[in-house]
Amino acid sequence: MNFNKNELTRIAEKVVAGNASPEEIEFLHQYYDVFDKETDITEEMSQEEREFLKKEIMADIQANINLPAPNKEFQFIHLLKIAASIILVVALGYIGFQSLYHKNSRPNTDQTVTDVLPGGNNAVLTLADGSTYVLNQMAKKILVKKGNLKIEKTKEGQLVFSVINSNSVAESALNTITTPNGGQYEIILPDGSKVLLNAASSLKFPNSFNGNKREVQLTGEGYFEIAHLAEKPFYVKSEGTTVQVLGTHFNVNAYQYNQIKTTLLEGSVKLSSNAASIRLVPGEQGLTNESGSIQTRKVNADKEVSWRKGWFNFDGSSIVEVMEEISRWYDVEVIYEGKIPHKEITGKVPRNAKLSVVLEMLRYSDLQFEVNSRKITIK
Repeated sequence: MNFNKNELTRIAEKVVAGNASPEEIEFLHQYYDVFDKETDITEEMSQEEREFLKKEIMADIQANINLPAPNKEFQFIHLLKIAASIILVVALGYIGFQSLYHKNSRPNTDQTVTDVLPGGNNAVLTLADGSTYVLNQMAKKILVKKGNLKIEKTKEGQLVFSVINSNSVAESALNTITTPNGGQYEIILPDGSKVLLNAASSLKFPNSFNGNKREVQLTGEGYFEIAHLAEKPFYVKSEGTTVQVLGTHFNVNAYQYNQIKTTLLEGSVKLSSNAASIRLVPGEQGLTNESGSIQTRKVNADKEVSWRKGWFNFDGSSIVEVMEEISRWYDVEVIYEGKIPHKEITGKVPRNAKLSVVLEMLRYSDLQFEVNSRKITIK
């Protein structure tokens, strides 16, 4: 049988109705079970990442498939497992079934992918005095110890700033941490706030937050978990947009100069520009355009910040959006020949996968491209 997504869905419906053949039931069980056993897709994934994806699959099941309420726990688990095998096609970007069961029927192509490893912890720290540190090359734990200021690098790769006496440390001069294409880095600021920088991003911050406010400057993208200090609000400034917060979790995406996206996961933030001001609630995203106007919309906040958990989550994304993410994370050049295809890409792929795994998804979206070393040409 030549199975595809529609056929898988039809079989699942037969299982729910109780009239599927034993062969069909067994096939779907094998399709779901192979998720843990097949290395083509999961060799780059840790056990924690596999379990996370399984949870995501189950969440998609509840959102997209209405299963009857069974009387026995065994039946419930049985049906969930069958349905999960359908959702897995979506969760892995439509590549799972083809790569696992039809390895000899892939699209005809002469594209040869010279594999590119994914990005990782990589950044440069430039202190206010001009001294620089390439963090992924630094093995020692304590990078700097000057007076009351200490900068440490943890074994997990975090950069930790700590100050013994903040009042004796000058705040005016700013430090800068910068990630290149193919890099990300987490920093713990002097007040205990955490910032995870995505690729091609930078954060400017002082040695110590003195005075009645805390302020940093962001370019690119960063995920923030702000330490609560009611008497000292936290401000993130980025391309004409200011995010004001007391203590919360949020993400700022400022890759595009003409549209800054601020997504709130927890707490409350106030967005301000030269033309507008608005307060976000969890699950909302504020869009600030180049004129300074701000629009809000409801979003799936977890999907918006899936990058911080190590995932590409393309949910109806355009080709340009997808390729911009790939370009930044794998440090590859993307060139378009002719008119850019109007396609929407949907799928989830771990960011620690090699480039070939991500490109495999694009092939099954009927996207035509050529790969030459670190250059991808979209036809």
